[in-house]
Amino acid sequence: MVLALRAGADARPVHGTRSVLLVAYHFPPILGSSGVHRTLQFARYLPEFGWRPCVLTVHPRAYPTSAPGVLREVPPELPVVRAPAWDTARHLAWKGRYPGVLAVPDRWFSWWLPGVVRGLGLIRRYRPGIIWSTFPVATAHLIGATLHRLTGLPWVADFRDPMVQQGLPAEPLARRAWRAIERMAVRRAARLCVTTPSTLEDMRGRYAQVPAERWVLLENGYDEGLFSGLGSAGGGRRNARRLRLVHSGILYAGGRDPLPFLRAFRRFLDGDPDAAEVVLRAAGDEIDFDSVLQGLGLEKAVRVLPTVGYAEAVREMVDADGLLLFQGPQYNRQVPAKAYEYIRAGQPILALVDPAGDTMRMLRGWSHVYPARIDSEEEILAALERWHEDVLAGRRPVRPRETVGRLSRRARTEQLAAVFDGVLRETKARGPGPH
Repeated sequence: MVLALRAGADARPVHGTRSVLLVAYHFPPILGSSGVHRTLQFARYLPEFGWRPCVLTVHPRAYPTSAPGVLREVPPELPVVRAPAWDTARHLAWKGRYPGVLAVPDRWFSWWLPGVVRGLGLIRRYRPGIIWSTFPVATAHLIGATLHRLTGLPWVADFRDPMVQQGLPAEPLARRAWRAIERMAVRRAARLCVTTPSTLEDMRGRYAQVPAERWVLLENGYDEGLFSGLGSAGGGRRNARRLRLVHSGILYAGGRDPLPFLRAFRRFLDGDPDAAEVVLRAAGDEIDFDSVLQGLGLEKAVRVLPTVGYAEAVREMVDADGLLLFQGPQYNRQVPAKAYEYIRAGQPILALVDPAGDTMRMLRGWSHVYPARIDSEEEILAALERWHEDVLAGRRPVRPRETVGRLSRRARTEQLAAVFDGVLRETKARGPGPH
């Protein structure tokens, strides 16, 4: 079914078919998720490449943590509509429990119907030529698919993470729903964007009937604007006696377990208790760090600090002497956004990752990356010692700015705009009607 959406008196046809509707759960003022920056930076840079975005997202109450100050990052001219949405686990639970069916395909399914209604309003007003939605919140793809079916507008489905993986999602009903949504995207989306080479290989293997040109590798990146004016890497700490390692982001036992590193770090400090310190920024509360650090005698050498604004977190990366990356083998098909920020920060990187994963594939070839398996104390200790020796000897990363710039969000947006251009050409060639 295709609805004829005609502009009313308040419509803005000036945007025409070079407008795009972006459907995303992660958007300011949410805190604690690097995924927010993919949509935000696309929205910021798309006008440079001939596309006028408008955004459909959720009411801030749907976010576990938020901060109004983060809204300053949203361009003032960007139209943003926030549809009603509730988090099943927080708003619809009784004594911490709720029927599983209320969280299918995810805890924000309540966003679907209001999102469709508000999305139709945005389409009437701005007349976009394309609908784009982004996972890992599956309801965003449901909204994108529904708007596509109702309007006939081409749909581009973006997968920040692989959708269906071994053991994920664990709940059988949600897994069936996610698989159905993935198949729907494969059938109906004009383009399918993924962020890592192995995800592309996996999905192309599972959906061999899909023409190659419908698949797009659109990796994550870093925001150059956050690094402007910060000076040279580590410039404020070159005379520090104790070197500083920084990790920025959540840590937990299943996949980003810091305990083998902390045990290796304890052994590393046996040679010189003042050799280094560690900052774990915004690590979350899943691990009882107080008891772990006390047990290892690391209370004075490791600091667990709260979340700060994104710009401040980037400054902390630039001013560090080394950056920590935790990525277990279960995430081999993902590359965390912070990996690109770490490269741009110009600092040595202790990459506690699986050698067969996409994160190591991306880091390989960049200077001063010290890899070790996340669960191997011996490898981590050896990496720490090599890092420490190189920093003290003044051996610094050499990362040409032009090469690093290819990882920027602006460069990724240029790629996305080219995808939209191609979809629009195909749509015009086919003529009006459902596709």
